[in-house]
Amino acid sequence: MNESKNVLRGSFEWLRDKLIVGLFVILPIAITFWILHLLYTWINGPLDRVIQVLIEHQLIPGSTYFIQNHGGTIPGAGFFITLTLLILVGVLVENWLGKKLLSFIDSFFQRLPVVRPIYGSIKQAFEAFQSIGGTSASSSFRQVVYVPYPFGNAKLIAFVTNRIVRSDGTVDCYLFLPTAPSPLTGFVLVIPEKELIPCELTVEQATKLILSFGLVSAKP
Repeated sequence: MNESKNVLRGSFEWLRDKLIVGLFVILPIAITFWILHLLYTWINGPLDRVIQVLIEHQLIPGSTYFIQNHGGTIPGAGFFITLTLLILVGVLVENWLGKKLLSFIDSFFQRLPVVRPIYGSIKQAFEAFQSIGGTSASSSFRQVVYVPYPFGNAKLIAFVTNRIVRSDGTVDCYLFLPTAPSPLTGFVLVIPEKELIPCELTVEQATKLILSFGLVSAKP
């Protein structure tokens, strides 16, 4: 009887272990495809609805075919058109005329009473994340440090975003302290530079460590 129980327990533990291994193999793949699907839907959606209206009014060659075979839409057309438009915008803003137009649009939004704080905050956030890992003085998240935790020898991972030299010569650091598993949410700290603990992790290694709940080894 005891032998049967041991065999049953061993079989259950084997199944449990294989289930956990399978989850850790499948979940990264499934989450990656889910994120790609959301990205595709987000990019494809707006123009896809415009294309549907054009097809409904027979304004696109072959509209009847797309109505009969693809539900009145062109699969993937909105996605590729949107990407093409983004590339064209990227090319446009790099020349003199594009920079002038972008400056005019930026100035216009900055003058609107209600829109200005929203637009300004979003723009600053995107500019900050655009420079993550850079080495220039204007780059953000250019250094990883440890912050002393309230007890024992525990340490928290933080990103240095700015350094301020006070009038008395002391240096304070602005830090972004991320929360796992999302490195995009967390706390902003101001700590004297002398109290920070050096960390040899790169921004990429620290980000992987946070995203994986510490499961991914990030050796300095």
